[in-house]
Amino acid sequence: MQSCLSALLLPFSVVRMVTPPIPSFTLGDPQACSHFVANGWVLVDTLSPAQVSHVSNWIHELSRWPDAGGDWLHYREMTDTGPKLCRTESFVPFHAGLRELSTSGPLLEAASTLLGQQGMLYKEKVNYKLAGGARFVAAPFDPQCFSRRCQPVKVNSRVL
Repeated sequence: MQSCLSALLLPFSVVRMVTPPIPSFTLGDPQACSHFVANGWVLVDTLSPAQVSHVSNWIHELSRWPDAGGDWLHYREMTDTGPKLCRTESFVPFHAGLRELSTSGPLLEAASTLLGQQGMLYKEKVNYKLAGGARFVAAPFDPQCFSRRCQPVKVNSRVL
């Protein structure tokens, strides 16, 4: 069973926006697991507004790191105005705040609860959605995740 912790894409029409209520759960709420099992997704409030602000600042810091000079990976996409930063990967060893957020605390606790076992960081990346950037075309494919060494169950965490 493949599942993810993510926001739900809402259906819409040209005439009006249809917005069914999206249930949101607190960390540790047993109904969150029931919703996750029944629907394959769940929205769990794990970070305070102050923590979200820290994450936003940290992501801004990441985006300003140089392309060369470290073992993190910046990727750029071509836009009408030239190459733009679209993704950063492998940054956890180099940023204490994002390392702590990704390897301990409420995000890992929520992932572990939903997985029914201790979670761990498999791969970290930040996708930047910039004005004028390329549009989403297809779901990302990580062939390593489908090897015999990795179970095909994962939890994606999005801080919006």
